[in-house]
Amino acid sequence: MPLIQTLDSMSHPEPEHQDGSPAKDPKSSPPFWPPVTFGRTARFALIPYRVLAAWQAIAAASAALLLLFMFEKNLSPAWEAVVEEWPDSMSWKNGKLEWEGEANRELFGTRFFAFRLGFEKSEGTADWRIGFGMTRWQVCSLFGCADFRYPAAASERSLNRIEVLAWWHAWKSWIAAALCAGAICLLFLSWGVLGLMYGTLVWFASIFSDRIITLTGAWKMAQAALVPAAFLQAAFLAAYCFGFTDLLVLLFGSVLHLALGIVYLIGAARRVPMRPSPLKENPFTAAAPGSPKNPFTTQ
Repeated sequence: MPLIQTLDSMSHPEPEHQDGSPAKDPKSSPPFWPPVTFGRTARFALIPYRVLAAWQAIAAASAALLLLFMFEKNLSPAWEAVVEEWPDSMSWKNGKLEWEGEANRELFGTRFFAFRLGFEKSEGTADWRIGFGMTRWQVCSLFGCADFRYPAAASERSLNRIEVLAWWHAWKSWIAAALCAGAICLLFLSWGVLGLMYGTLVWFASIFSDRIITLTGAWKMAQAALVPAAFLQAAFLAAYCFGFTDLLVLLFGSVLHLALGIVYLIGAARRVPMRPSPLKENPFTAAAPGSPKNPFTTQ
């Protein structure tokens, strides 16, 4: 109980009655506060995990909604425009795309996405450039280009405009749902792994610095330190989705949000209370004036 009261006083001390008793029951459930300060982040070492999970869910849902907005407002219309320019003679046979007409041409492009047939002129101004070749497809961005081979197919399959558009409308909702669910699961997995790594370091450091924290508490506190960083990353992602920034600024925001998580972790670790000394008074030091005589000191 002294540890809980010590951490609680870091953020906002409890009001007291005139007789000095606390104004609220210290055993009551903790309030639903966000880890916006170092002291409140340190308190997550003691509160139930469900409070931390709730704030993580809010941050993950914010990122998932932004990805859904990006999918519905940018990727989906771009792909439907690509299908309108799709060759009618397109087919897939033995792991190869075959079509009649020009081998390299632009299909559709925006500032976010650009699609084309072939790779000879893959350069452009779009953040993500996707090309379809005969045996592989390519994704290019600020980070370079990556090639992926088509899966082998024993039978021939028609990929004309009507069939591709029908397939897209049938599976678009499922693709969007899988994108959101995958983003949420990936965030929770990364928070758990990073929390275990950071929390273990904090727990080891607390042993040598005489601070009171358990390994489970350090794990929860480390994850709480990543929540403000996640909201910062969501802000950068929102600015990118609405067209206020480019991909380079989004990359800078990703690096900045990692640094912010480390700053919150260090600040919260410094708010963890020190282990109390077992000796209230050193018997080998001289007594203060007016106090009883110390038998261990010499006159």
